[in-house]
Amino acid sequence: MFPNPFTNSNEKAYFDSIKKRESISDDAFYRDYYANTDVTLNTCARVRRVLCEQLRMCNTLPNDNVAIVSDVDIGEVCFELAEEFAVTFSSADINEIDSTVDSLVQLTQRQLQRIGGQHGFSPKETVGVVAPYESPATGTSSVSTPITDAIVRRLIDGTDTETLTFYDVSDCQIYGRKHLRQLSGTLAADAASVGCVPTVYQSVLWFCLVFVPVWPIGTYYIMPCVKCDDPDGDADQYRAVRANWDTAQVLVHYLPFAVHFIVVAAGLVAWCWRT
Repeated sequence: MFPNPFTNSNEKAYFDSIKKRESISDDAFYRDYYANTDVTLNTCARVRRVLCEQLRMCNTLPNDNVAIVSDVDIGEVCFELAEEFAVTFSSADINEIDSTVDSLVQLTQRQLQRIGGQHGFSPKETVGVVAPYESPATGTSSVSTPITDAIVRRLIDGTDTETLTFYDVSDCQIYGRKHLRQLSGTLAADAASVGCVPTVYQSVLWFCLVFVPVWPIGTYYIMPCVKCDDPDGDADQYRAVRANWDTAQVLVHYLPFAVHFIVVAAGLVAWCWRT
C-alpha cells in the first residue's frame, strides 16, 4: 500500500495538495514505485498523461484517487485508457479497481500483458502525434512539429501570451488539437510548477452560436491551465500564443457542420416541396 498523500478527500484539498507537492517526473514515478514490478515505464507515463489531459490531475502519485474530481465516472476514465492503449476493459475489470492511480496502472498493465503487449506499447499507429513516451532528460518530441521549445517556453513564462477563458456557453470556443505535443523532463516540470497541464497543441479560436463554429478568429498554440483563476473556478482557461493561420484546420472544423447544415436544409426543402 502506498502512503496517502493527503487526508482531506475532496477536490479542492487535492488540487491544493498538488500545488505544494514536489514535481515528480514519469521516470522518478516509475523508479520510486514500480521499478521492481511487471509495470513498465511507458505504461506509467501514459496513464499519468491521460489523467492529466482528461481530468487535469497532473503530477499524480499512485494513491491519488480519481474519484476526488467532481462528477468523474471511473468507467469513462477506463474508456480513455482503453483508447490510449488499444485494449478493452470488461465490467468485471472495472469493478475490481478502487479508483486510485495505482489500480488504473495495474489494470492497464495486466490487460497489455494479456494481449501480448508486455512492453507497455500500444499497437496503435502514432503518426502525426508525439511518441508514446519521451525521455525525461530531453523534454522534446521525436516527431517534427511547429511547436518548438521556444514556443513552449513562452507559454510557460507567460511572455507575450494571451489568456483564453471559456464558460459552459461562451460566444467563443477553441476547437482542435493539432500538432499535439506532450511535454516531459524540465519543460513538463516547469509547466506543472506554473499551474499548467504539460501539453501543448494547435487550436482554432471560433466565434460560436452556442457551440456551433460560425467565424474563425485565429489560430493559437494552446497550453491548458489546471485551474481557472476565476473566483468561481468553473471555466476552462488556457495560455495561448498566436500561430500562423491554418486554413486546412479551419476547413476540417467547418466540414461536419456544413454537411449537417446541408442535410437539414435539404430535408426542409423536401418537406416544404411535399406540402
